[in-house]
Amino acid sequence: MKKLFISILLIIGSAKASLLDTFYSKSLNVLPHAMIFTEPCLTLNLYLNTDNILKNFKKIEHEKMLAFFKETCAEITDEKINFYVGSSYHFGLSNQELAFVVRNNNIVISQEYYVLLEELFNKENLTEVDQKTLNILRFILQHESSHLKNTDLKKRLIASIFIAISQSVLYESLKNQSEFKYHKLISFFVLSLIGQLTFGKLCKAQEYNADDAVYNKEVIKGGMQFFTNMINLYKNKPELDWQNTFDGTHPSPESRFTRLNARL
Repeated sequence: MKKLFISILLIIGSAKASLLDTFYSKSLNVLPHAMIFTEPCLTLNLYLNTDNILKNFKKIEHEKMLAFFKETCAEITDEKINFYVGSSYHFGLSNQELAFVVRNNNIVISQEYYVLLEELFNKENLTEVDQKTLNILRFILQHESSHLKNTDLKKRLIASIFIAISQSVLYESLKNQSEFKYHKLISFFVLSLIGQLTFGKLCKAQEYNADDAVYNKEVIKGGMQFFTNMINLYKNKPELDWQNTFDGTHPSPESRFTRLNARL
């Protein structure tokens, strides 16, 4: 059944290439609806298969690091959290993610970031720079813990399905309202844009709320340093800046820095 489900999703995804040819075919009126539901279905599939995906990830067992993680996250939530090392690609996320949350109270640390943290936690004496690095880590962990506490993943999934249903219903009601040749195509893309903007607004609000959950002043400073690093990185790497500009689910690092700064 699982293989059949994946096969159906692949067929739906490949059908996007023939959008212009099929939009006006009466026998394929179902295609726009299938396209609308492709992404929510893929997201649902990843959500339901989280445990299977995590089997290929390494569970963090470094005692000193794990104790630090648990103590830091406990300031935000009482939930028991599991910590893993793995790639964000397995969950359809950008490779820029240093850490991210997945279903069932799990936080995943990227492989590259974990290597740096392992080196840091193996030190006997920490420098001032190391302390700043730890404050950045505290901010990241507490931000992600807030996502878990607020069940943001589940809310995003429900919202994406609801938006898709709304798009599908509205498209069906609008598609025959005009004789203009490209009316269906325009209706489809306008509804898709509205759906993306609506979903993006929800995601950005969740990101701001997760930032706001951090209350320790030193950790807030760590967050400000984190966003300063992001801003400088984007200045030096235009390709990353381009990705950030068109990221509809995260606020800009400039706006997040300003918001944190106002709380000090």
